[in-house]
Amino acid sequence: MRITQLILAVGFSIFRIERCEDHVSNPFYYTFLVINAEKAVRSIPVRNPHRIICYFRCYNKLIINILIFNQLEYLAKIIAEFASFFDQYGNYVLIPAIALILILERKILKANFSNRKKKIIGSFLSISAITLGVFVFLINFPFKPMVKSLSTVDGAIGSEMVHFEYLNIATNEIEVLEKYYDKTVLLNFWGTFCSPCIKEFPDLKRLEAEFSEELVVIAISNEDPEKIKSFISKVPSPSIIGSQKNYEWINPESFLPLTIIIDQGEVKNRFFGSRTYEEFVEIINEINKDK
Repeated sequence: MRITQLILAVGFSIFRIERCEDHVSNPFYYTFLVINAEKAVRSIPVRNPHRIICYFRCYNKLIINILIFNQLEYLAKIIAEFASFFDQYGNYVLIPAIALILILERKILKANFSNRKKKIIGSFLSISAITLGVFVFLINFPFKPMVKSLSTVDGAIGSEMVHFEYLNIATNEIEVLEKYYDKTVLLNFWGTFCSPCIKEFPDLKRLEAEFSEELVVIAISNEDPEKIKSFISKVPSPSIIGSQKNYEWINPESFLPLTIIIDQGEVKNRFFGSRTYEEFVEIINEINKDK
């Protein structure tokens, strides 16, 4: 019964996080999860629940520190880089690794070592378990849409691009990506709330002007068309701004910017996070070299 309370408390807290649109940037929901879990843990009739409570507290502090010191973007980039691995094997590798670390920590505590050595090794193992726990949490809850989307794109690299529609904000007409397959297409997913996305816009505009004969930049947002139209009237932006219409293939949600390179209808590469003008030029030159 007590264990059931713990599972329900954590499950309900996760549900609350998932229901919150700002769950990625709102540390209070992570705290809510930990408080509920702590209450349940305290009621479990085990010999010494303090170690479990300590893990919850350490885990919570780590998450809060990541959010406060803006390290979430750094973690997102690491996870994005290996999205296919995390999508297919993440839980199968990380969860057993955590269990193994905890078993090893228990054996170390019973070993015939000095207290100092036990503390050093125990601290290292605890930090390792908590770090892996953070990755398990991120890939299964707040980062799950990103991992799924990037894994889908990774699987399509080297293959023909799927049918993709968007509403052209300037003409208010539905367009298809195939229209521009005679050029290299830089498909950029962005959002009005995403400052790194907006920071990229002048570089993307410069890029399409400089490589106008061989490149087209299409910036896609999943927000309301009127909101997009109002926003781009105030900032310099690429020529083609669209509102996403079909989500079957990819739905990056708020994990932006995401750029997909398509050449002659074939998916060539994808990049998560902002890029500089120089980096984009290097990418285009690499594609041109292979032609």
